[in-house]
Amino acid sequence: RRRHLGGYGGLLSAVLVALAANTSLTDADLSCHPSAAAEPAVESALVAVLVGNRSLQALQLHGCGLPLGAAASAVGAWERSNLTLQRLRLWRIEPAALPEAAAVAALQAEG
Repeated sequence: RRRHLGGYGGLLSAVLVALAANTSLTDADLSCHPSAAAEPAVESALVAVLVGNRSLQALQLHGCGLPLGAAASAVGAWERSNLTLQRLRLWRIEPAALPEAAAVAALQAEG
């Protein structure tokens, strides 16, 4: 089920923090306004979900406008630490000010 989180980065951060702690949840499909990802807390909360939630098997974020660097950081954290998450989808990734070739390659590989 997709949940629309509006344009509040604080709300998105809070939901992601809850996902990191909820070990019975296996699939999350969130839709949010692009401005919701503008806060730095969103990046750290997303990384916490990917690294910390060992029961989460699928995470999808639609239209959240995550900066490329933040998304690449999250993907890298997941690849290193989370052996349970099988599906990660981040829609509408925004170019970062200084995108790195490795970050771009990591995101393209996740497809």
